[in-house]
Amino acid sequence: MEFTGERYVSNLNSAQISYEHWHRYLYATQFIKDKDVLDIACGEGYGANLIAQTAKTVVGVDISKEAIDFAKEQYPRTNLSFLQGSVETIPIDGVKIFDVVVSFETIEHVDVGVQESFLKEVKRLLKDDGVFVVSSPNKLFYSDIPNYKNEFHLREFHEKDFVDFLRQYFEQVSVFGQKVFTGSDMWQLGSSKREGSFVEYQITNDGQRFVANGQQKEALYLLAVCADLKIEAVENSFLVDNSTSILSERDAQIIGLNQAVAERDAQNAGLNQAMAERDGHVAGLKHAVAERDGQIANLNQTVAERDAQNAGLNQAMAERDGHVAGLKHAVAERDGQIATLNQALAARDTQIYNLNQSMAERNGQIANLSQSVAERSSELGAARNELHSIYTSKKWKLIMKVAAPVLLTKTGISKAKIFIRKALR
Repeated sequence: MEFTGERYVSNLNSAQISYEHWHRYLYATQFIKDKDVLDIACGEGYGANLIAQTAKTVVGVDISKEAIDFAKEQYPRTNLSFLQGSVETIPIDGVKIFDVVVSFETIEHVDVGVQESFLKEVKRLLKDDGVFVVSSPNKLFYSDIPNYKNEFHLREFHEKDFVDFLRQYFEQVSVFGQKVFTGSDMWQLGSSKREGSFVEYQITNDGQRFVANGQQKEALYLLAVCADLKIEAVENSFLVDNSTSILSERDAQIIGLNQAVAERDAQNAGLNQAMAERDGHVAGLKHAVAERDGQIANLNQTVAERDAQNAGLNQAMAERDGHVAGLKHAVAERDGQIATLNQALAARDTQIYNLNQSMAERNGQIANLSQSVAERSSELGAARNELHSIYTSKKWKLIMKVAAPVLLTKTGISKAKIFIRKALR
């Protein structure tokens, strides 16, 4: 399984975290020989598998399906089973089933309401003479002093709050502190395990040297052994890493840091050389800047002269602007006159057009009259010729002598003309 920070996995390559988690399960083994044990929030199952080596039966419960599936596949034992479920509703029917219930670094992951439900579930499933072993970070040293916030923790406990909370449910509560220290282990040869009590000695480095002291240790984690009946004497415990992994990790870290320092030294040497080159470049730039300052002073003087010229030009421009404004006013007046003239011209054009049309009509009339005059002139000429013929004819002369006087007297001139025409036919 991949380590996300929410739950420990046994293949995590971190000595300190491994010491903390393994120590709790190893510590609990003193209570579980031939017992029925419940491991609440068992994670990927490494601890439940450890307990199952000496317990009668072990049931591991965790809310993560991924963790439960991994545990079932990774740790097949006849006396070990795994169930998926929540701490507030443990998926096991019945009451007073288990001799021991363990739950490490779980209770801080839920809020206060679920914490209360969690303890009620523990009481439901734990036998009357059973033991509950539970751990949680000490908020004072885990979060408050280092100003640290674990994103997966909803409610952590200070030592007194932890004890008071557990005593609401159990008559007997013994609390132990846990923290990883470096030190020296001294044991009687010929025995693989420490037997009997042991004496703890303390030293500290005051910044200049190591000195012996007896100061109270800071408990980073709290572990409580709880029961309703009297708890048998429980001794302190000390976890020894025979592989000294934490020292190997530190050695590897030191080697890595030394290598990083060497790389940084090489980088610094390169940077120092680059700095020397930059210093030469900077000196050149300063000289160039001084030259530019002289040029800038000259340019500033030129700019001042130009400013004076600009002031004169601005005054001239202001005068020109006044003249231009007058010209614009005159142009506006001329534009008005032109508009009026254009309007009058348009009226004249209309009159000329109408006159041209009237002239064309008169010319047509004149042409018609000229044609009529020509026709009348032709008729008049014909009539004159005819009269001339009449006037020169013998008949006319005879009529004029004999009948004309009489007719003119009696019938008038018009009748005389009719008579004469008929007589001449």
